[in-house]
Amino acid sequence: MKKFVLLLFPILLCFVLIACDFSGEGENSSLNPTDVANQSSDVVNNGSSVTSQGSSSQNGQDGSSNPDEIVEHSFEIPISIVGADTLSNAGFAVDSAFSKKVTVTIEAKKSEIDTLDTSKFTATIDVSGVIETGDIEFLLDYKTPDGITIKNKSDDFVTVSITKKGGTIIPSDNPDAYMSNGIIVSGNRGMEAFGGTYNNGKSTAQKLNTFKEAVGEDVNVYIMPCPTQAAFYAPAKYSNSIKSHENCFNGIRENLVGVKYVDTLAALSPHTDEYIYLRTDFHWAALGAYYAAEELAKVAGTPFDNISTFVEKSADGFNGSLVGYASVLSNDPDTLYWYEPSREHTVTYYSVNGFSNPITGRTLFAAVNGYTKFIYGDSYTTQIQSNVNNGRKLLIVKDSYGNALAPFVLSSFEEVIIVDCREFRLNAVTFINEHDITDVCFAMSAFGVNGSKSGYITQLLNF
Repeated sequence: MKKFVLLLFPILLCFVLIACDFSGEGENSSLNPTDVANQSSDVVNNGSSVTSQGSSSQNGQDGSSNPDEIVEHSFEIPISIVGADTLSNAGFAVDSAFSKKVTVTIEAKKSEIDTLDTSKFTATIDVSGVIETGDIEFLLDYKTPDGITIKNKSDDFVTVSITKKGGTIIPSDNPDAYMSNGIIVSGNRGMEAFGGTYNNGKSTAQKLNTFKEAVGEDVNVYIMPCPTQAAFYAPAKYSNSIKSHENCFNGIRENLVGVKYVDTLAALSPHTDEYIYLRTDFHWAALGAYYAAEELAKVAGTPFDNISTFVEKSADGFNGSLVGYASVLSNDPDTLYWYEPSREHTVTYYSVNGFSNPITGRTLFAAVNGYTKFIYGDSYTTQIQSNVNNGRKLLIVKDSYGNALAPFVLSSFEEVIIVDCREFRLNAVTFINEHDITDVCFAMSAFGVNGSKSGYITQLLNF
C-alpha cells in the first residue's frame, strides 16, 4: 500500500501543476481588459487602414491624381464669320441676329485640360462667295492648338440668313420742298423733320441697359427704334433728317449691354419704293410695321408668317394728322391698308394703365379709317394669344408706332402683351415675373428714343 501511494503522488503533482498553468492563462486573459481593448483598437485601426488604402487605390484607378491620364472634355466655342466685308461690297449682309455656338469634345491629358485655353479653338464660316439671299448652309472650319484634336463636334454645318443690305438713303432732289408749321412737305408727302443726336441715343441705351439689368439674364430685351419717314424720304435740302436718324440710332446700337438691337433702318431701306409710310400721317403704314416685325423675328430667332398668309384689306380717302400742319396734303389722301392674320388667335383688351377690366369679343382692328384702326389706338393694354406654342411670351412696350406691329408679331410668340410706355402703371419686373414673360421689346418712335420720352423706360421700374 505504501508503495502504491508513493507511486501515485508524483502523478497527482503533475496534474496539479498542469491545472495551475491552464488556470493562469485564463486568469491572465480575464484580468487584462486594457490589453484586450488595445488589441481591439488595433483591429479597428487596421481595418480603417485597409479602407483608406482601398480608397487611395481607387483614387489611383480613376486617375484624379494622375496628370498624365487621357480624359474627355467638352466646351462651347462661338462661330466666327469671315468674308463679311466682301459680302457687304456685293450688296448683301449676314443676318444681324446671327450669334451661334458649337459644342466640341476633345481628348487630352488631365494636366493639359486644367490649363486649357479654349479661345485658341475656332469654328469659322466663309461667306465671301455669297451672291444670293435666303437661308444658306455653310461648312464649319475648325482649328485647334497643336497636338490637340477634336473627337466629337455638335455641328459640321450651320445655316445663316443672308439678306439684301440696306443701302444708303439718297435724298430726293426736290427743290420745291418746303416747311409748313414745322413739317417738311415734299410733293404729296409730309414728314416731321428730325434732329436726333448720337449722345441722345447713347442716353437711351443706358436706360435700356438699366432695364435689362433689372429684369435679369433670363429675359430677352430688344430695342426697336422706329424711324419716321424723313429717314427715307427727306429731300436734299432737308437731308439732315436722314443723317440725324443714323446718328441717334448708332448711339443706341453702339452702347447697348445685353440688349438686342433691331435694325429698322436696314430692314426698311430696301423697300422705300413700297407703301411703307402714310404720306399724310406721322406713322408708318402697316407694311412698314411688317418689315420691322420680320426683323424682330430674325433677331429673336422665332418663326414669322409671310405677308402672303394675311388677308389684305384697304380703305381709301384717309387724311392723317399731318393735314392739320399742311392742308395741301388733303389733295391726295392716303389709302389705309391693314392685314388680317389667318393664324388662329384671340384678343383681349384691358385698361390702358394696367391689366384689369378685360374686354373680349373684339378683333385687332377697330372699325375706323385711320391709324387708330390698329388695336384701337393707344386706349388699351392688349393681350394676344396665338397657336404658335413655342413657349415665348412677348411684352411690347411702345408708343403709337407699336400699334401697327400687333398683327405680325403674333406669328412669332404664343402670347403678346402690348402696353403703352406713357400710360402703363404697373411695375415692369413684377409684371414680367407674374406673366412669365420671356421677351421684352421697346418699340418707340425716333422721337421717343431721342429725347425725354426715353425716361419712360426706367420709369416702368419704379411703380
